[in-house]
Amino acid sequence: MPELPVIWLKEHLTPYDVYTHGVTRIIVDEHTPYQHMQIVETPTCGRALILDDHWQSSTADEFFYHEPLVHGTFVLHALAASTDRGGPRSVLIAGGGDWAAARDALSWNTVERVVLAEIDQRVLDACRKHFPGFHAKCEDDPRLEVIVGDAFETIDRAAADPAAAFDVILYDLSDPIEDGPSAHLFTKATFERTKKALAPGGVLAVQAGGVAPAEMHTHLAVHAALRSVFPRVLPMITSVPIFATPLGFLLAPDAPITASPEPERTNAILRQAGVDGLRMLDGRSLLASLQPPVYLREAAIHAPRAV
Repeated sequence: MPELPVIWLKEHLTPYDVYTHGVTRIIVDEHTPYQHMQIVETPTCGRALILDDHWQSSTADEFFYHEPLVHGTFVLHALAASTDRGGPRSVLIAGGGDWAAARDALSWNTVERVVLAEIDQRVLDACRKHFPGFHAKCEDDPRLEVIVGDAFETIDRAAADPAAAFDVILYDLSDPIEDGPSAHLFTKATFERTKKALAPGGVLAVQAGGVAPAEMHTHLAVHAALRSVFPRVLPMITSVPIFATPLGFLLAPDAPITASPEPERTNAILRQAGVDGLRMLDGRSLLASLQPPVYLREAAIHAPRAV
C-alpha cells in the first residue's frame, strides 16, 4: 500500500486544467537567483524536480524524456553525417541541470567532448546530491566540461570559432515561457547564432513544450522560429507521464535527415555506440516518435514564420 501523501501540489497545464500530484515529503524548497526549486518524494513518480511550479523530471519516468532527446538525436545525427562516424563526437547541452542528459550523452563511445552549460549552480548542486541516478558520477568522466552560466555565451563562442563547433546541441531547458530563465534562448536571433555553432552535418534538438491541442501554441511558435532559420525541422513526439500531456521535441539539422529511419539500422547504431539497457527507445519507437499526428503537422504548416 503506497504511503499516503501529506500535501497536494498543483501544476497548471492551461488556465483551465490542473494536474495535481500527491507528495509525501518535500526535500528541497528554495528560491535560487533564477527560479523556485523544489525536490519532492511521491508514491507514484519517485523523486521529482520542480522548477517554478513546473514538474521537470522524476526518477520513475525520466527515461521517456531523456532517451529520445539524447539517443534519438544522436542516432539521427549518425544517419545524417557525411562520414560514417557512428555518432556525434562533440555535444553541447544547454541547461540539463539535473545531469541526466550528460549521463546519457557520455554513454556513447563516439563522444569525445560534452559541455554542460547550466545557469543555476544551486540546481546542479541539489540534483547532484538528491538524484544520484541522474548524476551517475558523470563529473568523474574527463570528457565532461561543466560551465555555470548562460548557455547563450557558450553558443556565441562556438559560433565565432569553427574549431569549437558542436556536432549536436541539445536544448534541455525549462519551458520557453516569457518570464522563464531560458526564454531568450528560443528566439529567431538565438537560433541563427546556434546554427553557426553547429559543425557541418550537425543537429540541434529543442525541448519545445506540449503538443496537446489546448497548449500547442508555444510549440508552434518555437517551430516557426526554427523554420525561419533552418531549411528543415522535424518533430519528435514522446509522452512523459509526469507531464500529463504529450511533449514535442524539434530537430533542426544542418544536413538532410530522415523521418523514417529503418529500425534495424537504428538498433545497429546503438549497439556500435556501446549503448544498451534503454527502456524506451529502440528502432521501432524512434520511428514511431518521428510520425506526428495530422493535426500537429497541419498546424505547423499554417503557423506564421517568425520575423
